[in-house]
Amino acid sequence: DESGLKWISNVVSAASSSSNDAANWTGSTLRASTQINVHGNVFLESRKQFFGFINQPISKTVKEEMMMAGYGLGLSLFSPVANLYQLAALYPNVKSMLCSSRGLTFRICSSIYPQQVALRIAQVNLGTPVKDHLSPWVAFGVLGVLQGAVYGHANINFARKLKIDKTLKLSMIFRGSGFAALRDTISQGIPFMLSDAIRTKCLDPILPSKDPFNNHAKRWSSLIYCSIVSTYLSQGF
Repeated sequence: DESGLKWISNVVSAASSSSNDAANWTGSTLRASTQINVHGNVFLESRKQFFGFINQPISKTVKEEMMMAGYGLGLSLFSPVANLYQLAALYPNVKSMLCSSRGLTFRICSSIYPQQVALRIAQVNLGTPVKDHLSPWVAFGVLGVLQGAVYGHANINFARKLKIDKTLKLSMIFRGSGFAALRDTISQGIPFMLSDAIRTKCLDPILPSKDPFNNHAKRWSSLIYCSIVSTYLSQGF
């Protein structure tokens, strides 16, 4: 009858609508899954490229530059503080300023930290090719001049900021370069260049044993002896 046909028609329509909804849901799910897979593959590929780059062998030049950067970053944390301590020992008013103003030491040391790092990295970068292509003796002289410039930069900045002497200029950081070159050539060049000769000619005949302990003892003994002698010899400069 007519009511039965309407009921069948409604059932068919509902089933058709449900089928379309299921199809739409399945299509949306597949599209979302595809997008997730695409994004996941992109992430995995990016991760693979990143770690592949990280795991690449580091060249000798890059390793040397990293060591020089570490030298500049590390030593520049302590060297300006030592310079400031020397000024405080020489000038009582500087000591009273630093003691009365909390955080002043940190502020004035941190204000020159980037320049100190750059100067120390430049110092080693300039000294290394001189050692490799000219002479280690000359390299220590160059390092002495540049070391004097590093200390001069710190002292001049501190003297101006602490009102010790505002007439000082940064162009004066290379004053006394000849004395600095001679001092470091003696104090650092002698241990570097002569400690092995002292060990082989003086200590090896006394302790001919070649075991690791004796070798280390002879090496460090000759190095310390040369360092002490060279330090006293360089005091005249």
